[in-house]
This record gives sequence, structure tokens and C-alpha cells, in this order.
Amino acid sequence: MSALESVVEKNTQMIERLDRSMDHLTQSMVDLRLQMSRGFADVRFEMMRGQAELRRELTAGYVGSQNHVDSKFFCLVVLHFIIAFTVLGFLARDFIDFYLK
Repeated sequence: MSALESVVEKNTQMIERLDRSMDHLTQSMVDLRLQMSRGFADVRFEMMRGQAELRRELTAGYVGSQNHVDSKFFCLVVLHFIIAFTVLGFLARDFIDFYLK
């Protein structure tokens, strides 16, 4: 009977050791899950911060390019008026020279 008791004792010890190992594994998985959740939250935060910074840069670039286009358009309109007045001046001079002299 002592051989049977010895085998039962060994099996009991192995089961207890297996239970402790499972408890450690379970706790390790819980810790890993918490670390992953924190890591994902950090990644999400960094992505949102990067997106906000990118939006600010794009907005600043758009405003800058819009101002550049506005100033170029203004210069182009002024140039057209100057050319039109110059042409009208030449036409008026020719008209005066031709019809009034």
C-alpha cells in the first residue's frame, strides 16, 4: 500500500505544482493584457496627437498658399488694369492726333 500512497502523493504534488503554474500563467496573462491595453492607449494618443499636428500644418499651409494665390491674383488684376489704361491712353492719343489735327 505504501507504493500506492507514494504514487498518490507524487500525483498530488504534481497537481499542486500544476495548479501553481496555472495561477502564475493566469496572472501573467492578466498583466500582459493590462500592459497591452496601456500600450494601445499610448499608441492611440500618439496617433491622435500626430493627426492634430498634421491638421495644423495642413491648415497653415493652406492658409499660406491661399494668401500667396490671393496676392498673385491681386497683382494680376492690377497688371491687367494698367495694361488696359495704357492701351486706352494710346488709343486716345491716336484718336486725338488723327481726328483733331
